[in-house]
Formats: sequence, C-alpha cells, structure tokens
Amino acid sequence: HNPVISEFYHRLLAAGKNKMTAIVAAMQKLLTILNAMLAKNQSWIPNYS
Repeated sequence: HNPVISEFYHRLLAAGKNKMTAIVAAMQKLLTILNAMLAKNQSWIPNYS
C-alpha cells in the first residue's frame, strides 16, 4: 500500500467524507501522480518537496 495515498484517504474519512468519495478522490490523486510521472519520465518520490 502507498502510505501517501493511504494518509490522504484516511484524512478525508476523518474530515467526514463518505467512503466512496474518499476512494474516488484517492484514485484520482494516484492517477494524477502517475500521469505526471509518465510525462516527466520520473520514478516515484514519496516525500517530494
């Protein structure tokens, strides 16, 4: 499991979002990251600043 996406998902749940909304938001975030990785030809950097 990806700790960055997992933390994001649990933060949304704690903020009162329903489970499906949090799942879709996490999937969208992961797809956005993957798309940027492919476009820039970079590998995953979990603590990118």
